[in-house]
Amino acid sequence: MKTTNTFLRLVIAAMLMLPMIATGQTDEPDSVSYEGKHMKIEVVTVKTDTGFTTIFKSGANGSDSVDGKGGILDNLIVMNFQDKKEPEVVKTKFFVLDIGLNNLLNANNELQMPSDYKELKINSSRSVNFHWGIIQQGVRLGSSGKMRLVYGLGVEYNNYHFANDIKLLENKDQLTYELVDDINYNKNKVVTQYATIPLMLNYKSDPEKEGRSFNVAAGIQLGYLFRSHQKQVWEENGDKKKSKIRSDYNFEDYRYGYVVQFGYGNFNLYGKYYPEPAFRKNEGPEMNTVAMGIVLLPF
Repeated sequence: MKTTNTFLRLVIAAMLMLPMIATGQTDEPDSVSYEGKHMKIEVVTVKTDTGFTTIFKSGANGSDSVDGKGGILDNLIVMNFQDKKEPEVVKTKFFVLDIGLNNLLNANNELQMPSDYKELKINSSRSVNFHWGIIQQGVRLGSSGKMRLVYGLGVEYNNYHFANDIKLLENKDQLTYELVDDINYNKNKVVTQYATIPLMLNYKSDPEKEGRSFNVAAGIQLGYLFRSHQKQVWEENGDKKKSKIRSDYNFEDYRYGYVVQFGYGNFNLYGKYYPEPAFRKNEGPEMNTVAMGIVLLPF
């Protein structure tokens, strides 16, 4: 019988509360009461910073006490209702990191240099692609926060590690190199550094629980070449030797590429393809940069 009475009180209290919820809450407490032959129910709703709190008081005179712990206490029930937090309009993140491998593709989508540049063969397994997103922001598209327009600033490194012992010659009208017969290089690569501006659409299936969200992003990345160099490391008479020579080596100053990312939670993969040749027109082989790898620190 006691359980039935408690249930009946809850049902009546809920019915009393519905008009208050439907009409919206104000900062002032709202109170509705019901008084029958054997019981009295009073419903008090108070607006809070995160939602509203509703207190159901029942009994002969509605004067039951609270011990401060909330929940069902004798004839008193305290219920807290939280407003659903709306996703932030602009989300900002520092230090977004991608790392993988890159190479150069010819017009037939093959990893093969043209015959007049055949000695420039790239060692894919040692050619690292690294992108550091200094800052990225995502503007919410829609109220759910699942879709965002992402943009930012970053730096991308392309390391092209040569399979052969060659030396690039700087400040030439065309990409020029010479074979080196008397040195066996431990490291021999040319490195480009581009300032980047990514612009992508980013989708997360569950933005409130990113660790359990399916993620897809696609867009473009603009780049400006601000530094490039050739680095070589070798041994001579038991001593370690290094050489680092800065030059543009006929690389294109401006470029754009297509970017796609996909994954689940914090595990995401990326792929990039630059449709314009890596070298300036008529100054080097017509090869396009391609890269793929892992997004270590995603947006």
